[in-house]
Amino acid sequence: PIEFAAIHQRPARPRIQDPGAITLVIFVRDVNALLAKATQAGVPVLTPGGKPVALAGRTRAVLIEDPDGRPVELRQVEPLPETTAPAGSNVVGSRLSMTVANTDRTMQLYRDRFGFRFEGEPGFTADADLQALAGVKGGQVRHSIMVAPGGRMTFELREFKGFDGTPLRSRIQDPGSARIQLRVRGI
Repeated sequence: PIEFAAIHQRPARPRIQDPGAITLVIFVRDVNALLAKATQAGVPVLTPGGKPVALAGRTRAVLIEDPDGRPVELRQVEPLPETTAPAGSNVVGSRLSMTVANTDRTMQLYRDRFGFRFEGEPGFTADADLQALAGVKGGQVRHSIMVAPGGRMTFELREFKGFDGTPLRSRIQDPGSARIQLRVRGI
């Protein structure tokens, strides 16, 4: 997190379907326990119904909103991903989900220019799980996975078709905006 002061700011309020939106995905052992703590603290729940929903496989998830208006997904998966988190920690890992306007163009930049690896051949599908999680209706979603060189960072990419998505036009100092920072050997 970066906080700016003494500079004009316009809060960005990205929705999950808006190209440029970044969602922090937090992998947890017990989604109900973490959601209870969040709601007790007054954190808004974005998932319709205010409770975790069952997703593909043995996954349960819920979307909440962080203080700057960004969506945060609490995701409980079985089996749990590999983790170095202590056994008593509910949070066991994280990754970022990024909504893109065009997966092919994103791949051209990150794969072809920066050396990221992409998994799977993404195609558009009606995603009932995502519709239940985020409350978006009527369109299709294209999912893919992007892995940074060295494998230390994984991004879930989502491209929406047929949804009301507005490209995020924020500046780095605007609360709710995000950036991806790459460390390179030779710029």
